[in-house]
Amino acid sequence: MLAAMIVRSLRLDVTALKYLPTSSGKEALDALASGKASVGISGYSEFSTAIASKSIVTLGVSSAKPLFGIPSLRSQGMATELANWRAVFAPVGLKPEEKDALRAMVIRATESAAWRQTLLENNWVGSLLYGKELDRFMEFEQGISAVVTSMLKLHS
Repeated sequence: MLAAMIVRSLRLDVTALKYLPTSSGKEALDALASGKASVGISGYSEFSTAIASKSIVTLGVSSAKPLFGIPSLRSQGMATELANWRAVFAPVGLKPEEKDALRAMVIRATESAAWRQTLLENNWVGSLLYGKELDRFMEFEQGISAVVTSMLKLHS
């Protein structure tokens, strides 16, 4: 999705985009090293060792602002940004008290010293959302996905 957003921002033909899906940063790095890919897109933590060893060159991060000393796409004139986020989901049909208990556990976990250390070790930025704030975020993200999917003619 990010590749299509970049191509679109540069006013290039999105349908000409050649996409090689990979299941991990390691696979993306292997594709770069072998010449099967011209650019790779993955999380910073998956590419950090290759960046440090200078076996790859950083072109930009998809965050709103520069991170890790890498300029953002937006700061380079591309009108696009995309966060790499994760969420905790539960099955449908939970009782309100079960949902509240699970939410409290997640909040406690994000407040723990172990979680703060994990954020530091992986160069992650914590961004806890829940309730209406998460609902609004998910609606926004789904809207972006729908537009990009349509642009790439991936919808059925």
